[in-house]
Amino acid sequence: MFEEARTYIFYAAVVVLTSGLILLKHSYRASLSKKIDQELPRELIGAKLFYNEQPISIEFPLELSGRPDQVWQRSDNMLVIADTKNRKTFRYTNSDRIQLTGYAFILKHHVASKSYRIAPYGFIRIPSKTRARFLKVPLLREEEYIALYSRRTALIGGTCSPSASTSPIICHNCGHKKQCPKTLVKPT
Repeated sequence: MFEEARTYIFYAAVVVLTSGLILLKHSYRASLSKKIDQELPRELIGAKLFYNEQPISIEFPLELSGRPDQVWQRSDNMLVIADTKNRKTFRYTNSDRIQLTGYAFILKHHVASKSYRIAPYGFIRIPSKTRARFLKVPLLREEEYIALYSRRTALIGGTCSPSASTSPIICHNCGHKKQCPKTLVKPT
């Protein structure tokens, strides 16, 4: 009998602790959601979260996969992509633009989202100590993205040669610098 009472008390404590943790988690998510809503750019006010770090992929017309940080659905059923970047400067890079365009391309052709319109822009979210800021990024045209994809495929397959960089900084930070012909590497 003593053993049964101990077991009962143990399980009751587990239930109470688990319930408390679940409430704490929901409370934290609600406060975080409220904070994010206060930081949203005007284009996303009133939008609801369509995807949150959801892996998506397609096999046609290109084989692509990705995991956008957020995809927002506006009230007009347009999907807008946002990706968070931790950086000190409030700017976007060309690779950010390519990444957002890739996500848009996947969404346009994905079975779960191809009935939605995709915004011609996305956002880079840059958090700071006080609040996050959203930077609006125009997406590439689909033809530009397909051309970049084709060039990447050709480079990886060895059917074309890389171009020389336009900046020594690009070569300095490149992970492929050792494999690159010396004529393409700019001195730093």
